[in-house]
Amino acid sequence: MRRKLVNREQIYEIMSGEGTLDYELYLNTKTLLSCQTKFEELCNADELQFQLVHQIEELWMKLIAYTLIDIDEYLQQENTNRVITLFRRVHRTQRMMIEQVTLLETMSPKEYQEIRKKLGNGSGQESPGFRVLLKM
Repeated sequence: MRRKLVNREQIYEIMSGEGTLDYELYLNTKTLLSCQTKFEELCNADELQFQLVHQIEELWMKLIAYTLIDIDEYLQQENTNRVITLFRRVHRTQRMMIEQVTLLETMSPKEYQEIRKKLGNGSGQESPGFRVLLKM
């Protein structure tokens, strides 16, 4: 007899848990996992993936910006020992960003167009992370 898988409602219920465990509190998972459109409001099956990829890109750009500020401060102090490791962090983060954006290639053009309609005139150039890195 085949075991029944957990359904979407159960997954969403678990993922939007109470946020009371130490791990959940430290990472603020209750807020983090509520940043995406609710399941019943998604325009199609690919919209969650689209949102997650772009939200994760924003977080990576935040890390890069903060790390570049650290690098600049270490250079000002002529403390170059840490700089190499921090540049490595930036480089690895950029590589991960490039790799993860390829996940969008698994979307169908039809579903992407539905998402574009919801996004309106929005583009990656409106990204806070992108704008910060351009200024740096």
